Amino acid sequence: MKKLAVSLIVKIIFAVLIVALLIFTAVKMMPWFLSLKNTDSFDSFRNYVTSRGTLGFFIMLGIQFLQIIVAILPGEPIEVLSGAMYGPFGGLALCLLGILLGTLTIYFAVKFFGRELVAKLFGNEKIKSVSFLNDPEKLEIIFFILFLIPGTPKDILTYIAPLTPVKPLPYFLIVIFARIPSIITSTYAGASISNGNFITAIIVFAVTGIIGILGIVFNKRIVEYIKKIRSKN
Repeated sequence: MKKLAVSLIVKIIFAVLIVALLIFTAVKMMPWFLSLKNTDSFDSFRNYVTSRGTLGFFIMLGIQFLQIIVAILPGEPIEVLSGAMYGPFGGLALCLLGILLGTLTIYFAVKFFGRELVAKLFGNEKIKSVSFLNDPEKLEIIFFILFLIPGTPKDILTYIAPLTPVKPLPYFLIVIFARIPSIITSTYAGASISNGNFITAIIVFAVTGIIGILGIVFNKRIVEYIKKIRSKN
C-alpha cells in the first residue's frame, strides 16, 4: 500500500511539473507562432530553415511535434510554412510525421500518468463533456469524424483518447488519415505562396476559412448528435 501511495504521489508531482512546463512553453512560444502571420517574419524564418539543409527539416519537425504537445499553439502557420518550404506533399509528410510523434508521446504519457495529467491540463469538466467517448461501440468512426471536421476540439481529443477504450493502432491511423484534408489545404496554400501564386493561395485560404467557420458553428451540434446516438444505443 505504501509503495502504491508513493508511486501515486510521484506521478502527481511529475504531472504537475509537465503541466507547468507546457504552460511555460505556451507563454514563451505563442508570440512567435502568431508572428508567422506577418510576411517578414514568415520569410525570415523560412530562409533560416532552408539555409540549414537537412537540419532545417528536423527543426520544422520539432516545431510541429511541439505544436501537438502544447495544444494551445496554432497549427496552421506551421503547415503553411512546411508547404512553402517542402511543397504540398513534402510539407504534408513532415506535418503528419510530427503529428504522429506528438500523438504517440501524449498517448503513452497519459497512459502512464492517468487521468490526473489530463484533469490538470483541461479540468474535470472538459473530461466530463466528452464522457460519451467511453462507450467502445463505433468509437473509431466517431474519432475519425471528430478529427476530420474543422472546429472540433482536437487538442483535448488527443489527450482524452488514451482514457477511452479506443485501440492504439486504429487510433493512430485515424489521427493521420483524418487530418490529411485540412493539412493538405494549408501546405498547398504555402506552396502557392512560395511559387508566387497568391490568387490560388487566397482562394485556398478562403475556402478553408469557410469550412473552418462552418465546423466551429456546427461543432456543438455534431457532438450533441453523436451523444444522442450513443445514448440511444
